[in-house]
Amino acid sequence: MADTSRLLVAGAAEPTLQYALAEARDAVVESGTPVEVVVLVDPDERAAVERRLGGLDVPPGVTVRVVDTADALAAIRARADDAEQILVDPGTLGPDAVREATETPIELAPAGRQTRHPRLRHRATTRRFVGTFLVSYAFYLLLGDPLDPFDLVTGAAAAGVVAATLAPVVFDTEPTVGRTLPRIARATLFLPYLLYEIVRANVAIAAVILSPSLPIDPETVVFQPDVEDRFGRAVLANAITLTPGTLTVDADEEGLLVHSLTAESREGLAGGPLERAVRFVFEGGAS
Repeated sequence: MADTSRLLVAGAAEPTLQYALAEARDAVVESGTPVEVVVLVDPDERAAVERRLGGLDVPPGVTVRVVDTADALAAIRARADDAEQILVDPGTLGPDAVREATETPIELAPAGRQTRHPRLRHRATTRRFVGTFLVSYAFYLLLGDPLDPFDLVTGAAAAGVVAATLAPVVFDTEPTVGRTLPRIARATLFLPYLLYEIVRANVAIAAVILSPSLPIDPETVVFQPDVEDRFGRAVLANAITLTPGTLTVDADEEGLLVHSLTAESREGLAGGPLERAVRFVFEGGAS
């Protein structure tokens, strides 16, 4: 990508963004010319893409601009003359359609999945140990009797074993009081809401089962939740499984694979109330 000053990117998956930044960096090194990477995204995905970009290192001499567009192909037609190259994610647009729309050179982003995954195990620290201990201890006492001396002692012993074993893998980042306490406070609001969703889903599934026509429409769907925290995604995956009618089959960096029993249960998955509630717990704000 020689003498490039602007690179159009159709596709916002993390591997595509990483590849675009690497291409722009190489162009800056080769030509000494600053490069602007223009990422074309659907307006509904803008917040998630900006968070994704926030976790990537932007090389010196490279700037990134996110542009909303409901029609990526139309946006490419309108902007192609100002770009030296177009990077296309095959999962977003067909390369043949892009070639027919413009004479600007295009390059395909790698279509394979990422083989490098985030670290599962982190360095064991006092904060991670204490955080894991307190969460485990509180959960133990919630299931038992917090006023019973036997539960207090056995809970402390069990939480100590859990913390010593799992502290390096529970938290992605170092837990801090300023971040953890607000999350705990928001979680106290989330738990009764989750119970409400479980009861509501039970009633809905019971109505389906008792209906003479048995209006089920089983289907497995994949969706990318707008929850960046790995622990938050795990909470969302388990919350989906706890609500009757949906079952999280798999969860990875590509998204959640969910089996749903009815069309109604599918409609509330991507961007639905459960996802917004989990995002509220981990990110705060009016999610």
